[in-house]
Amino acid sequence: MKKTIQITAAVMLFITSCVHAQDSIFLISVPTTQTLVNSIPNDVYITPSSATGPTANGSSTMARTYDKSLTNIYHSTYSGITLPQELVYNFASSVTRIDYLVHYPRTSGFNGSIESVEVWYKLKGETTYTKYGDFDFGGANAPTTVTFNPALENPTSIKFVVKSTAGNTEAEKNKYISCAEMEFYRASDNAFDPSTIFTDVTCSELKPEVTKEDIQNINSIFFQLLASNIKNGYYQSEFRVQDYKAYKTPKTWASENKTAQFGIFDNPTGIYVKNGEILVLLVGETHGASLSLMVKKDTTIDRSSYSLKEGINKITATHDGLCYINYLTATGTEAPVKINIVTGHVNGYFDSEKHTMNDWLRLINAAPHPFFDLKGKYATLNIGTGALKAYATQANGGGKAVIDLYDDVIWKELELEGFVKYNRMPPTRLHFQVYPSGNPNATDYRVAFPMSNQNSLSNPTTSGIKNDPSDHTGGVAWLLAHEAGHVLQVRPGLKWVNMTEVTNNICSQLVTTEWGLLSRLMYEPIGTSNRYNKAITNIINNADPNLNFVSDTDPFCRLVPFWQLYLYMHKTLDSTNFYQDVYEKVRVNPNPTAQYGCTSDAICQMEFVKIACEISGLDLTDFFDAWRFFIVTDVSIEDYSTSRFTLTQQGVDAYKQMIADMHLPKPNIPGGRFLYRIDDSNYELYKPVTP
Repeated sequence: MKKTIQITAAVMLFITSCVHAQDSIFLISVPTTQTLVNSIPNDVYITPSSATGPTANGSSTMARTYDKSLTNIYHSTYSGITLPQELVYNFASSVTRIDYLVHYPRTSGFNGSIESVEVWYKLKGETTYTKYGDFDFGGANAPTTVTFNPALENPTSIKFVVKSTAGNTEAEKNKYISCAEMEFYRASDNAFDPSTIFTDVTCSELKPEVTKEDIQNINSIFFQLLASNIKNGYYQSEFRVQDYKAYKTPKTWASENKTAQFGIFDNPTGIYVKNGEILVLLVGETHGASLSLMVKKDTTIDRSSYSLKEGINKITATHDGLCYINYLTATGTEAPVKINIVTGHVNGYFDSEKHTMNDWLRLINAAPHPFFDLKGKYATLNIGTGALKAYATQANGGGKAVIDLYDDVIWKELELEGFVKYNRMPPTRLHFQVYPSGNPNATDYRVAFPMSNQNSLSNPTTSGIKNDPSDHTGGVAWLLAHEAGHVLQVRPGLKWVNMTEVTNNICSQLVTTEWGLLSRLMYEPIGTSNRYNKAITNIINNADPNLNFVSDTDPFCRLVPFWQLYLYMHKTLDSTNFYQDVYEKVRVNPNPTAQYGCTSDAICQMEFVKIACEISGLDLTDFFDAWRFFIVTDVSIEDYSTSRFTLTQQGVDAYKQMIADMHLPKPNIPGGRFLYRIDDSNYELYKPVTP
């Protein structure tokens, strides 16, 4: 048998020597690749004999957590439960060992996804449980692995004490438990031991003393060929072997800062896989953290996630896609994890902090996949390879010029909103990507644009991202800043009802004007006028005495007073900390709640007025009065969902008194001028009057 293996290996090495120059690794060139991968023994899946948990909602029972389907989930009763609660899995007497388990949360939505949990176990002959440890399953759409060291011998039961769960809203947190799959495994007894040949379990380097004869004696064809490639210098490891950095989970940061979540694609692999192919990943020491492989679907903005463990991992792809390592932890301070992705196909990616122009030209021209990744300091971008080849040329500055602009958008918004000043920088990058069709949109983890925009989004010149300075709509620059601004909206304090498409555009105005483009509010033609004049006509001079600012139907008109505050504070008075400090105050203050007979949205509006006065050191009630922030109203407003906005006279009086009690001066502006008339062309005329 050993002789047969050696002959087969020799034949395949000969084939490899003929084709290795045309591909980055022989295993994707040899026709028998699938046979080679299948020769690696699988770990043994262990099916529980039974499971119990809190009362399920209808047919969403605990049995669904071990039916090998990620779409059929267990969900506790919709009427709600009180935590902690227990999920218990029992095992037949024939189960001799469990080495690790994998928890798969629901793949969409967050309700009930497990966060804080204790893991307990009971062995044969024992009557009580022993606690194994405390874990954070993340409450997100990524799997978690728990490795038992030492392995559980003759286990009869594993219990999960669920202490906290995620929710789609604050009110739904800790109210449900959900789970897609809870998988239990025994490691293969025939697994290859790399310790005699390779320097570590990633099998990416041979020990110095290893000879060709040692390699021929390896009893696994797969690892024999891998070792031979490394020995002969055929194994191109630029993207296959990487150290992946730990990042603090963006969910924690978002919760602390009242924003949406930044990206989870900070660890691109530069590898892609095709549907049905088996990826072999050799994972080094994980430092007790839970890692997963994400495969982004080529045809949608969705992804699949697969748990990773130390050592050999075999993953069968259920669709085509580029691959990423999800290494998110509570602190982001763990040491990097080394991973060798032996199979799959090399596509590469560009990192502006380490790659050069020569690297860019080499990588983008060799990339075979229809999409390509760029990684900057604050942003990541996944966009069409063809578009990048056409527009991110050497003459245009290449990929670095592209991702630098995305970085600058994020930096400017973070600076405006006080994240820089108050040392609240996000732990991960904001991810931008294109998808086949649909509207631009932003949500947790990513900003997405239709492929119809990708030529402009790939072009770093004034014909693309930068835009012609005479463009009065802001073009692509406005689009990028607008969607990024959605992610960074501080909610609910600066995103009360009918502000969803308003306060994010403070960022759009900032980015476009600082890039030298014309102010959209000033120069975009609205009939024979502009947004400033339309806003004054529609809001300030409106004949309806009961019209509140929030009820105006034009989001650009509702943007005007927010931008006027920027112009007056940051430009006229050169008080560059105004919005930084306003955002910080909104972040650290408790979320506004209904009081004085007002709804919480109305209190958000009143709180913004009060904070603006407090931070500026000026009594701005005349300005907000003109813009109808204080008009008593009770209306139902549609803003992606319907909310009631009720502002009572009691609420108005209470907040006006709070501002009066500050004893602040009125703005010192020249006579005959009104702050609600300030705009991009005249802000210098509002300089304080000197005695």
